[in-house]
Amino acid sequence: MRTHTACIPLALIFIISLSCQKSDETRLDSTEDSSISDLEKLEWIVGTWQRETSRGTMFEDWKVANDTLWQGKAFRLTEGDTLIIERLSLEIMRDEIFYVPVVPHNEGAVYFRMIEQSPEKVVFENPEHDFPQRIIYMKISDDSLHARIEGINEGVDSAVDFYYKRMK
Repeated sequence: MRTHTACIPLALIFIISLSCQKSDETRLDSTEDSSISDLEKLEWIVGTWQRETSRGTMFEDWKVANDTLWQGKAFRLTEGDTLIIERLSLEIMRDEIFYVPVVPHNEGAVYFRMIEQSPEKVVFENPEHDFPQRIIYMKISDDSLHARIEGINEGVDSAVDFYYKRMK
């Protein structure tokens, strides 16, 4: 009888540890689901955006690759030629959303962590990057987008604004 009595506390400890482990898995899954949900809230960015400049027509194009990765590119059309300026992605990594541009003048990708999000605005930041340190997208309307890069550039507060219209 004593043997059975001693096994009951051990069995209870084992069951409790399993239920705690399951609870942690649920928490991790819900955190990932939360990041996916936050990424889905940025769906207003998806599509092809265009703006006119003195150097030609500039485009930014975003597509949903999967639940945790959106891919984009910025390119210019000049006299019929297409020039890719940068490859872009929005990625969920470590339960956070990152804006990841790959541009020719950097040695690989640069990661900007999402620090702010609202229904019409998202801010990404990398304080260690030379310029920009912040990348901001603002939804003006369903057909109008304002992108902004800002930070310290050669010791001076700087910002560059880009105003896009959605292509139909």
